[in-house]
Amino acid sequence: MIPIPNFLIILIILIIPAVAGAIGFGSAWQIQSWRADAHAKHSIEIAAAQERELHGLESKRQSQLAAAQSLATQRATKLRSEYAGARDTAERLRSDLTEANLRISSASADAVAEYALTANLVFDNCTRKYLEMAGSAQSHSIDVQVMQEGWPK
Repeated sequence: MIPIPNFLIILIILIIPAVAGAIGFGSAWQIQSWRADAHAKHSIEIAAAQERELHGLESKRQSQLAAAQSLATQRATKLRSEYAGARDTAERLRSDLTEANLRISSASADAVAEYALTANLVFDNCTRKYLEMAGSAQSHSIDVQVMQEGWPK
């Protein structure tokens, strides 16, 4: 057997642990790299899922907005039509009142009393409708305020 010099034994004793340490360090480094990659992949998947969810919500909001705008357009068209009808009715009533005023000057006392009674009934109906409209307008105002205050900011 050939004697091994002491420095070679010391060198082998130092090299083996150094190599083992380097292999262990490299393995640990690689495992940490895999973990970091897995964590980054998980984070990217979460961000992508959130982005898809936000896109879905935005699409839903856009659809709701389009539907609301369509309904608003339909309501505005109906309102204009009703307004035109009410304006035409008011013109006819104005014409009838002008004619009634001309006839009332030459009418009998009974006819004047009947005109007065009819005018009072019309006035009462107008007052009732005016109060109903004021109530509806107030209710609408409250609804608008609730919608504005409840809208996400």
